[in-house]
Amino acid sequence: MNLTRSMLVFALIALAFLAACSRAPQATVGDIAIERPWVRAMAPGAPAAGGFAALTNTGDRPDRLVSASTPDAQRVEIHEMRMDQDVMRMRQLADGLPLPTGTRVELKPGSYHLMLVSPKRRFMQGERVTIELRFERAGKHQVVFPVKPMLNEDGGDDHH
Repeated sequence: MNLTRSMLVFALIALAFLAACSRAPQATVGDIAIERPWVRAMAPGAPAAGGFAALTNTGDRPDRLVSASTPDAQRVEIHEMRMDQDVMRMRQLADGLPLPTGTRVELKPGSYHLMLVSPKRRFMQGERVTIELRFERAGKHQVVFPVKPMLNEDGGDDHH
């Protein structure tokens, strides 16, 4: 009975540790936590690729994602997609992406995202793309973005 109880306690501690690790940020720069970064794999001949992540401003002052860059693409633009009279429209955010105090902003398909324009290679599932994110207050940080399947919607694990 004691051995079974000890194994159960160990298993619960291990699960709690794994749960805590899975929620830990991929990176932190200043007061900005960067979680679940990923780039969508590209179809042959695609002129651009999308980059996604969750950005949380844990500080007491607003910040802004002002730019991004990678040696793997000609340029990286910060984009927004939104509905406009029943039509989905995409536009570049020339002034960057605001990150209000204490909020989490999701860069995800169909919403805010990074657009890697004119990639120098086709991004394939399983590869990695390093992107430097530059914030108005927090500074800059290089983040590794794993390349996920084209049909992936949230950057989570593949369910195949």
